[in-house]
Amino acid sequence: MANVNERSRLGGCDRNATWLAEQNYAARNIFIRVPLLVRFGVFAQLAGAKVLGGIPAHVEPFVDARLKRDGQDYSENAASSCC
Repeated sequence: MANVNERSRLGGCDRNATWLAEQNYAARNIFIRVPLLVRFGVFAQLAGAKVLGGIPAHVEPFVDARLKRDGQDYSENAASSCC
């Protein structure tokens, strides 16, 4: 049985997926965006997010962690290919 946080997170994903579909997003985009949203939610919770107002503080650390995990430093790559 899912705990309260898991049920809440899954309900939010359902609403997000429904909204994306209503906005005519392609299914492939929904399949990419919703799992990413779930990963962010888990990351923010583990980092101590308790209320919605605290979520923005976790965006940059999440992006940094994702870039490090994927072994990419996009800012360096973009700078080196720029000029």
